[in-house]
Amino acid sequence: MARKPTYEELEQRNKELQEIVVNCKQTEETLQEWKKRFMSVTNSIEELIVILDHNLKIQLVNKTLAKAYNISFDKYAKKYCYEFFYGRNDICEGCPAIKVLNEGKVIRDALRYRPDGRIVDRTAYPFIDDKDNITGVIVIGCDITEQKQAEEKLRKSEELLRATIESTADGILVVNDKKEIENNVLTNVKELIEPYLEKIKNNKLDDQQRALLSIMESNINEIVSPFTRKISLEYSNLTPTEIQIANLIRHGSSTKKIAQIMHVSPKTIETHRKNIRRKLGLEGRRANLRSHFLSHY
Repeated sequence: MARKPTYEELEQRNKELQEIVVNCKQTEETLQEWKKRFMSVTNSIEELIVILDHNLKIQLVNKTLAKAYNISFDKYAKKYCYEFFYGRNDICEGCPAIKVLNEGKVIRDALRYRPDGRIVDRTAYPFIDDKDNITGVIVIGCDITEQKQAEEKLRKSEELLRATIESTADGILVVNDKKEIENNVLTNVKELIEPYLEKIKNNKLDDQQRALLSIMESNINEIVSPFTRKISLEYSNLTPTEIQIANLIRHGSSTKKIAQIMHVSPKTIETHRKNIRRKLGLEGRRANLRSHFLSHY
């Protein structure tokens, strides 16, 4: 016959159970606090975010996605992504989440064309637990509709320009219309490319990405700017860097702005400005460098 526990043993066991209850409560409170922090972080991100489990059931969406699709937790809870977002009974063809689950690696540039005409560029990441097991997928989407529309407008403009030139038998006509064509190209660049370059600048970029963006911006300016070609011919003693700085000065960029674009110190730009003034014969004169460029080119 089993021995009955003594009063002291029962009291000790009761204390142990109370400690377990307290620890569980503290753990639950900690988990709730981390959950709040996690939701705060995801909701502060402007991109669309959805977290799926290994069966592609929706576990969480952030506020950006909820607003874009006008949905609440009650609407998406325990539903499959393909069922909820696309009204399908089976997995979408080329699903990036399936590729992540099967291959265990990040899948990028998975475009999705929504029924409302919006275009989303998606990146899918494996959701890994503390034992390195893939338990789900995080999909982050960026709405690139305006970018794609701008690219399409630019493509059509280029096609029209190419067709106009190819269909023109009289070379003199091309020369008479050259200025207008240059202005059209410059306008297209200003309206269809530069706004998106500015948007990209406002994102968090690493040093290599910023350097590449700066080179791309500089090359675009050189292509569309007749000023760059003129000053290159007239002042062949200017270095490519000085020509680039001269072009930025002519467009009204300050020393600080130029330094940011070229990723150098303002002192370095000041040194280049002095060299440009010397080579242009403006050393010791009070002539404004930008005014000089605007009046002569």
